[in-house]
Amino acid sequence: MRERRLLEDGATKAEADLLRAARSYRVPDHVHASTLAAVAEAASPASAVRRITPRKVAGILSCGFAIGILSLVAMRSMHTSQMADSTPSAPIVATAAPEALPPSPADSAFAEIPSLSVNALPSSAPSANPNTKSAPPRVVDEAEELAAELAGLDRAKRTLEAGDAAAAVRLLDAHRVRFREGRLVPEAMALRVQALIAAGQRDKAEKLGAEFLKSYPTSPLAARVRTMLATENGR
Repeated sequence: MRERRLLEDGATKAEADLLRAARSYRVPDHVHASTLAAVAEAASPASAVRRITPRKVAGILSCGFAIGILSLVAMRSMHTSQMADSTPSAPIVATAAPEALPPSPADSAFAEIPSLSVNALPSSAPSANPNTKSAPPRVVDEAEELAAELAGLDRAKRTLEAGDAAAAVRLLDAHRVRFREGRLVPEAMALRVQALIAAGQRDKAEKLGAEFLKSYPTSPLAARVRTMLATENGR
């Protein structure tokens, strides 16, 4: 009868099933006291076995329901821990979005730059004034320059052979000014030495001859210059 009252006294379905399963189980007397102490220690937290009264504990132990009550205490403990784990956490407070910053002066400056349409661009570059005449580049033809230099020497030589030594000296002076860096400078100097001797300007002839021999000692004309300086009339 006590077992039936325990089953009917506010027990849940799971608790009742455990008690029924433990009816046929009997424990020896020497285990009775130790089991009671263990159950009392396990049932000390009020939150775990708040519905199990001392009268139920005594009745269960007297009927040999030690295993049933231990399973019941474990079930209550697990249910309590699951309830604690399912407790909702503190609500998440949504933070307000930061306010938009005012445009900087640099952004305003770029916004004020006017855009240029493609259609506004000129289709082609403006043509140059057709009336403007560009001076042609001066092209120095080395062949023509050499021909002019040779022609000047030939003219002075023919003048000297014609007996006009003074005119030949003047032509050679002008030739030296124009073709100072020419290719026939040694030939022009040797002919001028001859013209100076023929014109009676011996001092200038000897000075120019010494300069020639110093500048062109291995020239084929060096022997001729020495011969002209050794003779009276340069021939």
